[in-house]
Amino acid sequence: MRARLTSAREIPDSIWRDALAAAPLSAALDAARQARLRTLCAQFLAHKRFSAEAGAQLDDLRCLLIAQQACLPVLKLGFAALHGWREVIVYPGEFRVRHPHQDRGTGVITEQDETLIGEAWARGPVVLSWASISHDLAHPHDGFNVVVHEIAHKLDQLDGAMDGVPALPAGLSRHVWMGAFQRAFDQLQR
Repeated sequence: MRARLTSAREIPDSIWRDALAAAPLSAALDAARQARLRTLCAQFLAHKRFSAEAGAQLDDLRCLLIAQQACLPVLKLGFAALHGWREVIVYPGEFRVRHPHQDRGTGVITEQDETLIGEAWARGPVVLSWASISHDLAHPHDGFNVVVHEIAHKLDQLDGAMDGVPALPAGLSRHVWMGAFQRAFDQLQR
């Protein structure tokens, strides 16, 4: 399903207001950042395909709410930071996946079932639970947002490795970034 909203001009004010009313983190932005977010959301909706699985219900408002949260981490980076993947898959609630796991000591590969609320595939889709998204919208300050979390994984993958360090601008050393991140994280934990 491609969201019907395909450009900032086509996101009607009424649905934008409804989305802001349902998304306190987006609503808290100043007018300039909200305008930037709206532009990014239009790009997201135009370039990402939404798929509803296992009976999930998607409409323009839900797609816009997902786009809003997905674009928050790239407000300053721009839409180009979300390249390399095209699809958002939405389940109504938790979903089960089977992944291979290799024991580092023995090299034996086994498959394990996991129950997830979100997943970001390397060069593939972002998979989300609508129940978790809905919870995050209702509890914006509880320290977790599944859409933002999975987009952070996508940003982390931009340099080719899922190692917690995103692609860094030219001239910024990995060591300097890791130190700054650790200090900010430590301060946040206080």
